[in-house]
Parts: sequence; C-alpha cells; structure tokens
Amino acid sequence: MITHALLPGVARLAFIRGVCWLLVALLGASCSTGKKPEDDWNSLRIWHQVANQPPTYVPTGYGADRPRTEHDGTWFTDQRDGKRLFVPKQGVRGWEPGVLAGEAKKATGYDGKPRLTAGEKAWWATMCLLGGLARVQVPPPD
Repeated sequence: MITHALLPGVARLAFIRGVCWLLVALLGASCSTGKKPEDDWNSLRIWHQVANQPPTYVPTGYGADRPRTEHDGTWFTDQRDGKRLFVPKQGVRGWEPGVLAGEAKKATGYDGKPRLTAGEKAWWATMCLLGGLARVQVPPPD
C-alpha cells in the first residue's frame, strides 16, 4: 500500500483551500431560487390569477373586481418570482381566512423569519473562517 505523506504546512494549506472552496460552493448554491410551476404550489386550485405584471392571485370565489387593499386583507409576496397572493379578512366560501393565509405562506415561502442576504452570508462566513484560523471568537449575527 502506498501512502503519500504531506509536510505539515502543505497539508494545512490544502485543508484550508479545500474548506474555502467548500464555503464558496455552499454560499453560491441555493435550493429555492427558481420559479415553481403553478401546478406545484396551486395543486388544490385555491388561487386564480387576476393580473400578469406582477402575477397576482386571489382566492377562487373572490371576485377580481372586489377590493384588495390592506384594509380588506393581507398580501403575501413570493421573493423568488414576485407573485402576489391576496388573503381577504373575511375569507371566501369554503375557505377560512386562517387556512388561506397558511396556504399563501406555503406558496410564497413566507415563514416570518428575517433572512441574511447573500452578501451578509459571505461576510459572516469569511469572518468566521478568519476568526477560526486566528482562534478569535466572533459573535453571531443579530
């Protein structure tokens, strides 16, 4: 059996480079950036489209000409593709407002939690990596 022994400094440098490339690959990848087909997120046919730019949906049974202000209900916007879903405060026949809000949250990927931007992720990953190499404690992000 052949083994290749690397000098301690070379092995450490190769490990650091490998970790850096792994971080870059993980930060660059995203699982949910693509637009989902309507058949996936609207399989129950709860929503019907009332406008194209941006794609705007209201519950089936809620008229396209009925009011859609903040006073009349809640808007949910999908940050991935820009589609907007309106949930009326009174609900519609067959669908309670809470159920509609839950379905709108699922369809838009809304979970109410603040997210770090790509730049913030890169900044904190870099700080943690450099802090780890220097054995410095870095406080977690806000």
